[in-house]
Amino acid sequence: LFGSIAPVMALFTFLVFMIQLRGNAMILTTTGKRPLPRELASVTSWRTVTSCLMHVSVLLSGVLTVTYGEQFHDKPLVAKMSCCLFMFISTFLLWAMVDFCVPPEGSNAKTLVT
Repeated sequence: LFGSIAPVMALFTFLVFMIQLRGNAMILTTTGKRPLPRELASVTSWRTVTSCLMHVSVLLSGVLTVTYGEQFHDKPLVAKMSCCLFMFISTFLLWAMVDFCVPPEGSNAKTLVT
């Protein structure tokens, strides 16, 4: 990052990276242990929050595109609303096609319980 200002820092950064790489490799192969699997109770509520945020972000993206896009600068409000609605619907259709082709949960997914 600062190689153009202080080129010698690239060498020190490389040395730190190599030490961390070797140290993490040693920890993973000798002293590290896998954590026990746990069942989480609040995953469904976070899934709902994430879904709401995705829907709002698609709507906001459409609104910002038609508000500040150069191609919509002098266009009437009907054209802007139509494009925003088209973007909203096409995004949801694309999500539905992806969910159909690649299911969100596999048929052989199992919950690990301790």
